[in-house]
Amino acid sequence: MALPDQQTVTYPNFKLLVVGDGGTGKTTFIKRHLTGEFEKKYEPTIGVEVHPLDFFTNCGKIRFWCWDTAGQEKFGGLRDGYYIQGQCAIIMFDVTARFTYKNVPTWHRDVCRVCGNIPVVLCGNKVDVRDRQVRARQVTYHRRKNLQYYEISAKSNYNFEMPFIYLARKLAGDAALHFVESPALAPPEFQIDMDVQNRHEEELFKASLQPLPDGLQVDLNVVWIFGFVLIALSFYATTLMLPSSIQDQILMMPKIVNRDVSNSGGLKITIFTAPDSPFSDLYRNVQAVAVRSWLGLSSDINVVLFSQDPSVFAFAAAFGSRVSVEPNIDFT
Repeated sequence: MALPDQQTVTYPNFKLLVVGDGGTGKTTFIKRHLTGEFEKKYEPTIGVEVHPLDFFTNCGKIRFWCWDTAGQEKFGGLRDGYYIQGQCAIIMFDVTARFTYKNVPTWHRDVCRVCGNIPVVLCGNKVDVRDRQVRARQVTYHRRKNLQYYEISAKSNYNFEMPFIYLARKLAGDAALHFVESPALAPPEFQIDMDVQNRHEEELFKASLQPLPDGLQVDLNVVWIFGFVLIALSFYATTLMLPSSIQDQILMMPKIVNRDVSNSGGLKITIFTAPDSPFSDLYRNVQAVAVRSWLGLSSDINVVLFSQDPSVFAFAAAFGSRVSVEPNIDFT
């Protein structure tokens, strides 16, 4: 799916979503394809760069319209307009940053929520870095969700074509489809140590032969339920220690939970949080991960941010109606 001012093509073409935490190397990966980098277009209304990536297969030419978030994920969850009409997706994490792998389920849920059951590839980037935090045997999410997984290195071009050939086969319904010509790629910035990477690939293969951990692992939802209980107890204890004037303000707030219950017939949960001030980029990233995690648990969860900082209002707007700001109470 091209942007309105991009030239359409007559051969098979597909909208490819590239998602994942900020700093995982998504843009670097896409820019390795020189033709796509030269012909990219930026759409400011939804904050996206669309790169047309062409590949030549034994069945003819194919194009992926790669939708790159242009860093928007650092400022909150992506709008649904980014996902709409997506036909395939790459979810990327950084093997040197464990938290980016832990957030993969949230990105996958967002893709499935809007796009349904489309082909998805999970990519662990930066395997060229020796100090890995996510070992190959620890990557199991793709097995649980029946996704394809590849270890890649954007800066060395290692395995660059693999996600695309997998998606092309799935979209064409032809397992024998293959590339007959390599795309023009930017020269590698350095050479990956193939002896080390071969050991990682062997470790990954051996792990794939083992059964997935089951009963010994605590379900993530159980952990979050206990987390919500602790949040509620902490908030209750905090209000008891607040001056009476602030307690009165809290009691005068709109009855968000009660109103939702009466309208929908089901229980709604509202999480209250007070972002740090100033709302720095670092704290914004941390808060975005937390809010995405909360919202991803259930559509019955809302979030209220206590702040008078203008940037917090813009941050909340990116998540839609389920995240709001209460400026009358500012704990900062």
